[in-house]
Amino acid sequence: MEDVLKNPHRRKILEILYNKKTATPKEISEELKIGIPTVYYHLEIMKGLVVKSSRGEFSATEKGIAMYRETLKEDVVTSAPVGRLMPYLFLSRQISSPKRLLPISVVIGVAEYLLCLLQYFRPYLFGYSRSIEVGALPIYYLGNVLLLFVILEAFSYILTRRAGGELSLLNGIMFSRLPLMLVLFVPILGVSSATLSVITLAVGQLVSIGILSIFISLSKGIRQEVSIIICLIMLYFDILFYTLV
Repeated sequence: MEDVLKNPHRRKILEILYNKKTATPKEISEELKIGIPTVYYHLEIMKGLVVKSSRGEFSATEKGIAMYRETLKEDVVTSAPVGRLMPYLFLSRQISSPKRLLPISVVIGVAEYLLCLLQYFRPYLFGYSRSIEVGALPIYYLGNVLLLFVILEAFSYILTRRAGGELSLLNGIMFSRLPLMLVLFVPILGVSSATLSVITLAVGQLVSIGILSIFISLSKGIRQEVSIIICLIMLYFDILFYTLV
């Protein structure tokens, strides 16, 4: 069945049906700029991946959706040189089994919480600030994780009109906290340089966005450039909120 999608037109048809949920052969023909008979030919070959409704519209089956997400993973790994780097390869292999990554996510969450508690830091979506409100730390921490999860779920649903991949997205949120945590180690190392803290946080935010965008792309079937834009929007509003408060 994988051979079916070796044809670029059939891959594009599956992408259209995944993003639009339903489409007529005429709409597909107009988007691909190919004849309607050719569209019907490809749809016939794609039986099992697409299904026709009583109104003559086509949609992707669950098998088609799963296969589209698999092809998206391959694109992430092979479309650019960075896709051959170890993080991409590791995440693309593990993302299909999110339960394997869940224990690591829990460890990351506990470690970050303890570091914030010991260093008197208040966590934000993509950063931290000094705070003596230790009693409110559980609310701040869980609230930030939950808020980021809900916003990314909403963005993903608006773009794809499909659910799924929630556990993988949660793993992505926790894994993206790792590079941010570098700034929490600066005081532990006995370095009081504000410049170093700013540089560490800035680099951590960029790496965090990269990791989170990979998880969004692979778990939600969204192209990574779109995922990066979503993360940058979130970072902008996080910085704005942090500045105002």
